[in-house]
Amino acid sequence: MRHEQRIGIHRRNSSARQRLAQFCRGVGIGSLLFALTYILLVTPATAQPPKPPAPREILGALHERWVRAIQTENLGDLANIYLKSDELRFINSRRTLRLEGWKSVRHTYDSLFAGTQSVQLDVFHRDVVVFDGTGIVAAYIEITAATSKETLRYLLRQTQVYHKFSDAWKVVHEHLSEVKRPSP
Repeated sequence: MRHEQRIGIHRRNSSARQRLAQFCRGVGIGSLLFALTYILLVTPATAQPPKPPAPREILGALHERWVRAIQTENLGDLANIYLKSDELRFINSRRTLRLEGWKSVRHTYDSLFAGTQSVQLDVFHRDVVVFDGTGIVAAYIEITAATSKETLRYLLRQTQVYHKFSDAWKVVHEHLSEVKRPSP
């Protein structure tokens, strides 16, 4: 009796297979692929909350925002990137420019923008490294600043150090070094 039941089950399965095979032959492979694609597109995926951006992506985007703020001379956007505290440090390699605090940095940007007609920044290389709540953005940038008398061009190595505060990442330290261009 068990043997007959197994054969019956097998026959039922094989007839289902035969019906599926006949359906596929009658429908055509193109229609079948269309139907399967449609089902996959219409079937809702399991809803998962979007992943928050990784810190490296956030800091890369903040550096891009810094570039745009310099090019558009947008001090308001710069103010949102830097730590507005006396703990902020901004220096260059020759130590001819050593600023402490947001007020000093803002004054320097005010002076820079007041003397220029346009500022163009080109980022040649950017590297972002994150250690827990501290991030470092190192970049090579070329700044072209046009004044009423001349056009100045500098190739700089820039390092921005960010710290993650409860509400956002902020620049706490920035260092700029002029890079000598190789002789042709």
